Amino acid sequence: MTAVEEGLAKLHYALMKGRFKMKILSAKGTGADARRSDTGMAGQMVGFGLLLILTGAVGYVGTGFASITALIPAFLGLPVLGLGASAVRKGAGKFATYSAASVAALGFVGTAAGLLQLFTLLSGGEVARPAAVIVQSITAIICAIFLTICIKSVIAAKR
Repeated sequence: MTAVEEGLAKLHYALMKGRFKMKILSAKGTGADARRSDTGMAGQMVGFGLLLILTGAVGYVGTGFASITALIPAFLGLPVLGLGASAVRKGAGKFATYSAASVAALGFVGTAAGLLQLFTLLSGGEVARPAAVIVQSITAIICAIFLTICIKSVIAAKR
C-alpha cells in the first residue's frame, strides 16, 4: 500500500468513525465576519490553495514523478492561493471569492470521476491507476468543500 493509499484509508476510517471534525466549515470568517475582517475569506482561500498544492505535490511524488498530470491539483491551487493573497486588498474580495469559487467548481467537475472509481477501489475492485483515483478523489473533496464555503460566504455577504 502506497503512502497516498494509506493516508486515504486513515481518512476514510476517521470519517466512518465520526472522529473527523471539519471546523473549517463553520460560518466563522465568512459573511458578516468577513466584512469586518478582510482576511476572513482570504485566509481560507490561501489555506485551500496551499492544501491543493500539497495534494498535487504528494500525488506527484507518490506516483514516482511518472506524469505531470499528477500536479493538476497544484495547478488548481496556485490561482486559488493567488486570489486569496489578492483578496486582502480593499474591494478585491468579491472578485477573488467569485473567481476562486469558479476554479473550485472547475476542479470539482474535472475530478469528480475519481470519486466514482474510489468506491470501486475501496470495495476491493481493480482500477487502472489507483494513485490517480486517490488524488482525484481528494482533489474533488477539497474543491467541493471549498466551493461550499465560497457559496456560504457569498450568501452571507448579501444579507
